[in-house]
Amino acid sequence: MQIRPFALLSNAVRDAVRQYFVRELSIWCDDWGIEQQAFTVSCERAWDNIDSGIRVRQWTMASCPNGKTMWSVSSLGFSVAIQKQMFPLDSQFEIQSKRPSSIAVEGASLALKRLIERLRFALVDGAVVVPDNVIPDEGVWQHASGCAIVEIGLHDQTITFLVNHSCVLGVVGPGPQVSLPVLPQETLNLATDSLKVDLVVEIGRAEVDVTSLLTLAVGDVIRLDAASDKPVSVRGPHGDTLFGGHLGCAENMVAVEVCRLN
Repeated sequence: MQIRPFALLSNAVRDAVRQYFVRELSIWCDDWGIEQQAFTVSCERAWDNIDSGIRVRQWTMASCPNGKTMWSVSSLGFSVAIQKQMFPLDSQFEIQSKRPSSIAVEGASLALKRLIERLRFALVDGAVVVPDNVIPDEGVWQHASGCAIVEIGLHDQTITFLVNHSCVLGVVGPGPQVSLPVLPQETLNLATDSLKVDLVVEIGRAEVDVTSLLTLAVGDVIRLDAASDKPVSVRGPHGDTLFGGHLGCAENMVAVEVCRLN
């Protein structure tokens, strides 16, 4: 069974993470001669983000052996937005060509690259960068995962950073250590006796094309990918496989006989 941390992020913690990104952004702005007032920075809990589209976007991931991991993704027009900040148009002159200068384009692209690198390597020291097309694990979006989303905005363009709980602790520290009394086993049993856990039995899966789906009729048979003599998987609330079992019948109800513990 996979064990994950249960870490809630208070407003103070989120503000500390936001201020960290603001400071690094300020240094970058000074280096490149860009007005910081044009940028916005926000920080929220990863599990509070209701935009399902952002969860399946293709991210760039940076991680290091100490457990810190950061994902980043930027909108396609962010480099152009930086270019406008670095090379503002002078309204006194007519522009003969709509095509931007190659120097301006390359300069803005390099500035964006340096911004992402600064924010990435300042927080995830010694990071190894994984190429694009990485989708973060579903666990980062689960309630109390300890992960945070930081969004840097420039006009209508954004760069989004997703940082895991180790990165958050790298900014705010682990916090005070609290010594808690060890509860006797009897007390733990009483506390958990009334808790209920939903279990999902996965019999198998099937893939059908749309035409077959639309023409299904009563009596048709859908073949699953599971053999009838093999154990089925019983999953917990977070989708982790807890044990295997054989389908059967008990007291006129469908039942599962446990045959394998994970």
